[in-house]
Parts: sequence; structure tokens; C-alpha cells
Amino acid sequence: MIRSIAWKPSWAFFLMLTSVHVVKCSVSQSVLPKLTKLEFPRYQGGDDPTSWICRAEQFFEFQQIEPEERVSLAAYHLEGDAQLWYQLLKEEGEVISWALLKEGLHARFGSTEIEDFFGDLTKFRQSSIVREYQTQFEKLLAQAGKLTTPQQVGCFTNGLKEPIQVEVQAARPTTLSAAVGLARLYEAKLASQTKRSFTPAEIEERRKKDLCFHCNDKFSPCHLCKKLFIMEACYLEEDDGDIDFPTEPENDSENTEEAPTVS
Repeated sequence: MIRSIAWKPSWAFFLMLTSVHVVKCSVSQSVLPKLTKLEFPRYQGGDDPTSWICRAEQFFEFQQIEPEERVSLAAYHLEGDAQLWYQLLKEEGEVISWALLKEGLHARFGSTEIEDFFGDLTKFRQSSIVREYQTQFEKLLAQAGKLTTPQQVGCFTNGLKEPIQVEVQAARPTTLSAAVGLARLYEAKLASQTKRSFTPAEIEERRKKDLCFHCNDKFSPCHLCKKLFIMEACYLEEDDGDIDFPTEPENDSENTEEAPTVS
């Protein structure tokens, strides 16, 4: 005859279970990423979808959204004309991937003109400060499609103003961010150069004394100026015409002093 024996768990058994539970909790907490509350952007279809698509892809990456779940998540946050357009797209019966959804959004709500964004990017030239040029360049870059890093650097550098362009190209930057940083650096360097102005009286005085217009040394055909300044002559309006921009005096017998001889 088999007897049933009632088994009562001991305190040691309960302690063992508790320790296992604590270990599991600590492991799970260390593995799970910290959750940050992010709101998925909404899109109504009233403007270019490029910015919305970029924000959506950032959300996918940060929240580790699987590719097969991206379309349904993005479609849920479409509103207005964009939501109606998506419903019509679904009724066509084609499997909608994220790439297809992006292409459709660009075709429906993007620019109405046929544009060659890559061509515009290669032709784009700096007309203001580097920061504004960078902003417009990045907008074109986002619409031009995927470019390699050397292509990005080349397009950005070729569009810079000539003095800055030469300096940046000489430094051979390998990334776009490095090229931007160098362009800003050389722009600041050019802006910080000292400017000097001369009145007509000062111009005439320097001509009489044969002084260099950039430094206070005597001018001669072999003169090497110690200071390179950007000189801006102060032109004054006169009845008999404008004052000519000063040039270095010629070395002739009428206005050149005799050089002292060394005995």
C-alpha cells in the first residue's frame, strides 16, 4: 500500500526561490534598454514629406522597430490628405513596404516639378556666410539621394567661395563635418584680418615719404611688407572727380631718395 506523504517546504527553499527571482530581475533590468518617451511624428500631407520621413526613421532606429512593423506604425500617424492617399494605396492590393511608402509620399506630396536634386547640388554655390551655405546644402543633400562621403565632401567644397575653397581643399578633409568645420575656421580667419583705411591726405603724405601703404617701412622695388592688411581707401566726393586708389610709388629720379651708402 502506497502512502502519500505531505511535504512542507522549508524556509531554506523559500530563500532559494527568492534569490533566483532577484537574480532574474537584475539580469532582465541590465539587459533591457532604458525607455525614453518619444512621440511618433504626424503628417497631414500639406508640405514636403522629407522632414517627416527623416524623423520617422530616427524613431524606428531608436525604438528598434522591426521592418515589417514600420509601415503600419507610420500609416497610423498619417492624417488628412495623407491618410486618404494611404487608404487608396492599400486598395490597390500591392504589398506596401517602407521604401514603397516613402517613394509614394514623395511622388504625391513632394515637389510638383521634375527636379534633378543631384544636379542642383553640384551646381550650388556659396553666396553668403558658410553657415547659411551649409544649411541650404544639407537640404539639397537630403533630397539628392544617397551619396558617398567623398561625393558629399567634393560637392560641398566645390561650392565654397574661392579663398575658402582653396584652403579647405588643401587640408584634404575626409568627412563632410570636417569640411564644414574647416570652412568656418577659414571664414573666421579671413574676417579677423585687420582692415586699414586712408584719407586722401594720408595717401598723399605716404607718397611723398615713399612709405609702404601696408606698413611704416620705406618702399623700394625689393620691399617685402611685414604686414599684409586689407586696405580700404576712404574715397571723398569732389567736384573734379574721384580720387584714384593708391599704388606703390615708382622708383624714378624725381621722387626717389638716394639710398645711403655704407662706408
